[in-house]
Amino acid sequence: MAIELGTLWAVVFSACVAQHPYQTLNVPGLLGRVVELRRFQVQAMARADVDILRLGDDVAIQKGMLMSPSLWLAWLKPRLAALTAAVRTVKPDVLM
Repeated sequence: MAIELGTLWAVVFSACVAQHPYQTLNVPGLLGRVVELRRFQVQAMARADVDILRLGDDVAIQKGMLMSPSLWLAWLKPRLAALTAAVRTVKPDVLM
């Protein structure tokens, strides 16, 4: 069984831009909260014996990245690594 969970960045982006365009929001804090929710989800799916789990964010287009590489490295990469590690603690052989 394969499951796609969606994105981290899109959730935070929509909260920042679409819902609160004139407010300064704590983006790292929002990302942290989304990751905690996703951690619960991915571990539950791993316990349900999922074989393939896809986590993905639209961070690039054909001509380049939508965000700077340094922003991706600082905000998204460590959080995606934490989710991968969370899944591997439950089911080490899941494909991601």
